[in-house]
Amino acid sequence: LSRYDLNTGRFYNYWKEESHSSDMPDEIVYHVKIWKDQIYISAHNGFFRLDTQTQKFHRINIPFAFYEHFDIDAEGNLYMVGWKNVLCTHVEHPESIVYVPLAEGDSKATPTRVLATSDGVYIGTLGMGLFFYDRQTRNMAHYTSRNNQLPGDFCYNLCRLSARSCRKRLMLSAFCGRSPCFSTVANQPDCASKPRISPIYGRFGGLSASISLIYGRAI
Repeated sequence: LSRYDLNTGRFYNYWKEESHSSDMPDEIVYHVKIWKDQIYISAHNGFFRLDTQTQKFHRINIPFAFYEHFDIDAEGNLYMVGWKNVLCTHVEHPESIVYVPLAEGDSKATPTRVLATSDGVYIGTLGMGLFFYDRQTRNMAHYTSRNNQLPGDFCYNLCRLSARSCRKRLMLSAFCGRSPCFSTVANQPDCASKPRISPIYGRFGGLSASISLIYGRAI
């Protein structure tokens, strides 16, 4: 993990510059997230918080079984995703943990992106489509091309659209056959809970692509 100093124009690498301890991430860092001006890090040796005022690391004591991807919602709910399950807890009170199965049987999901929302968490995967875990009902929804809810099952990235006209919408980049596909997940409170897809086909930057609107899921 490194930080860039705007005043000096130099990088500071914590692993190289500081004495190593079990309370700091090692040289293999997977993901970084800022929440309430604190930096949270998933690394090869665990999950940590960096105090941005004191520049001190603190280990967060949760069972860590190779969870590379994570996200934290506005209320502090932490979602960590592995090959087989989703770990759900609160980042400030990690003593209470819920494990939710992600893949069935011997299948292993390869997560690519985790996006926490006010209602739960979206999980993009390579080859298994898109998952959504509802925090209130504790149900896991699974969207794939096989059930006609996604243009492709290889989901590379998720992002929330911030424009006012696009509030409560999600952009999903996926791959369908030979063409990169893009789909937008939108929340329509008056719709049924099962998403409805409206595909739109076109070309983006010289690449054949499709856009789908999925309704009925809050983000």
